[in-house]
Amino acid sequence: CRPFFIGLLGERYGWIPDNYQLPDEPRYQWAKQYTPGRSVTELEMYYGAMMRKDQTRAFFYQRNPDFINTIPERAAEYKSVFTAESSYAAERMEALRTMIQRSGFEIENYSCGWGGKNATNNLEELGRRILSDLWDAIRDTFPV
Repeated sequence: CRPFFIGLLGERYGWIPDNYQLPDEPRYQWAKQYTPGRSVTELEMYYGAMMRKDQTRAFFYQRNPDFINTIPERAAEYKSVFTAESSYAAERMEALRTMIQRSGFEIENYSCGWGGKNATNNLEELGRRILSDLWDAIRDTFPV
């Protein structure tokens, strides 16, 4: 919740709605004016962090792209769960990363392993990093 935001990135761009069907209320005007053809993931990251970047403590973590190489050949059918949905999705994901960085936020890589089927494992280090980053931000924002 604001003023904090945690964004997790992989290679998938996410679902792209055909149009943004939203109530006609002032709080949704930003979304109605947002460029069509963008994923819900991008909309969430824009709204949660970049729209009010001066009022937000945001942390972005990206799964190391080499992760895909941890999936054994015998399980190659699961690679599609972790890769971009299309060339358009890959381009948009790269554009989203660029937009995040141009907004002044860093994206930290994290490592993990393949946990079978559509799962990852070995995320303990990431969990500790997120907890530390968020706890530090809370203490900075609300000093005792």
